[in-house]
Amino acid sequence: MFSLVFVVPVAAAFVLAVLWRKSPGGWGARIAPFTSRPLMTDNELEFFARLKRALPECTIFSQVAMSGILDVTLQKADPAYWSARSQFDRKRIDYVVCTHGAERLIAVVELDDRSHDGKRDEDAKRDAMLATAGIRTVRFPSSPRPDERQIRNQVLGRHAA
Repeated sequence: MFSLVFVVPVAAAFVLAVLWRKSPGGWGARIAPFTSRPLMTDNELEFFARLKRALPECTIFSQVAMSGILDVTLQKADPAYWSARSQFDRKRIDYVVCTHGAERLIAVVELDDRSHDGKRDEDAKRDAMLATAGIRTVRFPSSPRPDERQIRNQVLGRHAA
């Protein structure tokens, strides 16, 4: 009897220790060092302000996941669905310009800074994916920066006033 009274709590403590060790935050858990980062670079922030001044009647979103505006026409049960989706599901768009109230997407705007150097083929594939969904991409160089009139004319096209 004494041995059961002693063995059961010890065994229970051992099992709990093993479970705790394997759980998040347990003894053996590795916590990665995390830190916050700015949503946009200074360059992107300045251009965002320029976009808003150039297009005051529009709603502009920044750093939008491509999967927020693009999807695959295949059924999820189709094996090709996930392969197609993986082509864009981890990509972000610099800016999405919509009508006021975000009823209709007008264009995707990309600021081509140094991070785009050597990635012209990737950019072209990305633009083509968006184009197949009827989404127009407007690209602006980071240098020289376009003025507000140029932004307005290129984003709104023939509808610019």
